[in-house]
Parts: sequence; C-alpha cells; structure tokens
Amino acid sequence: MKRVVFIVLMSLSLNANNLVEDIASTSLMSSQKSFESGSYDLKDNSDLDDFHFSFRYNFESDSSINYFIGSSVGLNSYTNPVTTLELDSTVLSIEGGGRLKLNDSSYLSIATGIIYSDIETNLIANKDLDALTYQANIRYDYENSINDYDMYMTLFSGYYYTKVDDLAVDNSSSIISHIKVGGYSPELIQIYNLPFKVELYAQETFLSKDISDNLDIDNFTTVGMAFHLYTNTIVPLVDNVYLDINYVKGDNIEGLHIGLALSF
Repeated sequence: MKRVVFIVLMSLSLNANNLVEDIASTSLMSSQKSFESGSYDLKDNSDLDDFHFSFRYNFESDSSINYFIGSSVGLNSYTNPVTTLELDSTVLSIEGGGRLKLNDSSYLSIATGIIYSDIETNLIANKDLDALTYQANIRYDYENSINDYDMYMTLFSGYYYTKVDDLAVDNSSSIISHIKVGGYSPELIQIYNLPFKVELYAQETFLSKDISDNLDIDNFTTVGMAFHLYTNTIVPLVDNVYLDINYVKGDNIEGLHIGLALSF
C-alpha cells in the first residue's frame, strides 16, 4: 500500500512540475519582446494563440542616465492534445530600470520587474491559479546611420523565476536571450503628407533552463518587415503607426504574426 501511495504522489508531483513549466513558458511568451503576438505550432502538436501589448515610457534626463518604466498585458490560449492540457491565461507585467548612454551610438539598460498571471486550466475545476514571475534583464543597443539608412542592433538577456500558488512543485526558472539586427529605409514616399518608411529585421532567440526543457527548443529565428507611417504631425501623441509581419521558425516551433502597432 505504501508503494502505491508513493507512486501516486510521485505522479502528482511530476504532473504539477509539468504544469508549472507550462504556465511559466506561456506567461513568458505572452509578456516578453523576445516573442511576438501570434499563433504558434509547438512540440507534440501543441498550439499557442497569443496576444500581448507592451508600453514603455522614458523619463527625460539631462544626464547620460535616464530612467524608464514599462508594462504589458497579454492573453493566451494553450492546448496540448497529447496531455489534453488546456490553459487560458491573462498576463500583466511591470518593470523599471535605467538606461546609460555610453556614447552617441551605444546604450546599456538594466531593468527588473514582476509578471502576474491568472490561469484557468481544465486540470483543476472551479479554481484559477495565480503565478508570479520575478524578472531581471540587461540590454545593449547600438544605433548608426549608413547612407540614410538607420541601422540598429540589440543584445538582450533576461532571467525569470516563476512561482505558482497551490501546486506541490511551485517554481520554475528560465533564461531568455536574443540578438536582433535591422534597419529603417529613408523616406520612400509620402501618404497624405506623412513620411512612409520600411523596416527589415532578423532576430535569433536563445532559450535555456526550464523554458527550453518545457518547449524542447534551444533557439529559433524570426525574420520580419514593418511598414511605418509617421503621424506625429497630425496626431501629436502617436509617433508612428506600422504594420508588422514576421515569421518564426525553429525546432518544435513555427509561427506567423501580422499586427498593427503604435509607437508613442
């Protein structure tokens, strides 16, 4: 009888551990700029439909250091036909930090914050789960103009520690890093006297620790194009409106994103 009880408890623990990692992974995919909103095909024919909106405000400064705050809200729906798991989550995040101007082209940012996730799952009836993810990240930005093309490069790495209430195994830790390069064209045409530019970019994202184990993904590639219409001459609060199209591909992940965004 003790052996049966031990096996049952071990099974419950493994299931709880997998659920925590599923929650951590979907929460991060719905809050981090390493990932885009869209529909993803994942391992074991799992599907994730994800939407998130992010906002960042930079405080004005006369020195080489300026401070910023950021926030995001995300919604996602995750299904795994093998385990019959279904997750529906609402994800809210807030972070703050500082940005140091190293020279006219280079910037270094450090930030920390917290992510809250409210999760509904078919594994636990009549009860929502709450998860908190503590995050810290570092980012380097390089910007330069070459023949009227505005080029940029971003290096990013973040550490995330997730705790889930009411589960036997209630924590998960992950690292997400990426390198992104891209460029903006000069003004190509004007639409209603508004400048129109095209942006091309590519990004390589690297996953490690629990998120890599959970998704069975070490890295994936994103390539995209955005069409920018600069609108601040007629809408002072909105710098530009742009259509962003990108494609994600890697081992055990594939996705397409088409979205309309605003820059303030």
